[in-house]
Amino acid sequence: CCWLNHSNEKQCRTFIELVREYRAIKGWFSGHFHLGQDYQDSITFPTIPREEGPYPNRGSCVFAQTSVMRGGTSRDGRQQSRLLRGNKDGFEICTVDHQNGGRIRLDATITYKDTGHEVGIYMHDDEAYDHDKYFKVYQPTEGDQSYFCGPESEEECSITDDEPVSMDTRVWWRLSSGRVLGVMNGMLLEYDSSTLAPLGLVLS
Repeated sequence: CCWLNHSNEKQCRTFIELVREYRAIKGWFSGHFHLGQDYQDSITFPTIPREEGPYPNRGSCVFAQTSVMRGGTSRDGRQQSRLLRGNKDGFEICTVDHQNGGRIRLDATITYKDTGHEVGIYMHDDEAYDHDKYFKVYQPTEGDQSYFCGPESEEECSITDDEPVSMDTRVWWRLSSGRVLGVMNGMLLEYDSSTLAPLGLVLS
């Protein structure tokens, strides 16, 4: 993940294209962010092909963020690792809590429907959500109601119709360069042009 964060777009795209092409890739675990696993969106389930439903296509791969075991390297104080348990129907993703005697918590179950499709279910609520500094970042979806404009439009895009940007403003758009920007929670964010996953803060 560290290499991906510091590589150019062409190099990074190779990895998501491999995931899309080879649906035997079932899991991608990354520990670069040094954050805990109590956030529900630390696990992202696969999507199905564009012609079958919601896009962007993430193949048959579950993307999971992993925490750290040593307290001195944790950004939020959590000391956790991942445990995978396979079964006849798919696999389970668990958290090992190293601050609580190695207690194991079931986070998600992934059940195979066939060789190229699966169903993921979160097994508990977001345990880290209940504090003032935390919010979930909106992720666009192709064709959703918040899409405002793109390079196909010949007119200038006025994203708020002369109204000031507020904490409730939620819009996104594509630039002619292919890059994707969006406004939410009073912030301007950049999203990955292929997966529409949030990349980072542009302006707040």
